[in-house]
Amino acid sequence: MAVSISGQGTRQAGNSASVHRGQQVAVEEEDKPKGKKKLIIIIVAIILVLAIGYLGVTKVILKPVPHYGPNDPPKNTTTYSLPSETLNLADGSLLQVTLALQLTEVANVKSIGTFDPQMENALIQDCGTWTYHRLLAANGKMLLAQQLLHSFQGILKPVDGGEQVSEVYFTAFTLQDA
Repeated sequence: MAVSISGQGTRQAGNSASVHRGQQVAVEEEDKPKGKKKLIIIIVAIILVLAIGYLGVTKVILKPVPHYGPNDPPKNTTTYSLPSETLNLADGSLLQVTLALQLTEVANVKSIGTFDPQMENALIQDCGTWTYHRLLAANGKMLLAQQLLHSFQGILKPVDGGEQVSEVYFTAFTLQDA
């Protein structure tokens, strides 16, 4: 490409620059509405995040979750009995057991019965890992009750942030050595 030093060449370069500047001005003017759109999108996104955060805090975090413990037993509870079961233990011994579940005030008593097969299966699976001598130990029944409670709470999912089952009671417990 050859460079001309004539006045006409300089003018062309000037004209070219002015055309180039004119295109920049047009491009900048087109960018302004896009910038406003981006700003509106960002503001809407911030408002949505704040609204979701507010709902999360008020509905989940600040909502009191029922807590049950030895010094704070659940109120307005009922019990639900499971049918008697005769089970094989890990060492070939037999266990005949009847359970009652203490349900909390948030429990859906009407729907508990629909989970009987799952709870009976959990009872069979959990007890099948125990032996005669392990259950005869001083804390054997208590540990089995805790294991069953954990299994039943996994089956009967929490309602309104609180567990549906607060305790497992043995209403009949008979062991027979192999």
